Amino acid sequence: MRISSLLYLIVFLLSFGVYFYYIEAILVEMWQRFLGFMILLYLLQFLKRKAELHFEFLNKRINKELSVWIVIGLFSGVIIFGMLTGA
Repeated sequence: MRISSLLYLIVFLLSFGVYFYYIEAILVEMWQRFLGFMILLYLLQFLKRKAELHFEFLNKRINKELSVWIVIGLFSGVIIFGMLTGA
């Protein structure tokens, strides 16, 4: 796993938390929610590509075992946070 993929995953989780808690509540129609979701996905992908071009250290690879533990820790943190907040 590259550093850029790890950062993208973290930003992805944070942005979807913001989307589902705040933005989706504002949007009334289903097509507005879908359009907002798609715009968020394309914006994240665009920012990831631009960041990879400007910062060379983002293309370095992380140890495979370490990256697995990091991802497990991130998702466990999200699950525990959701259980504690009652979401």
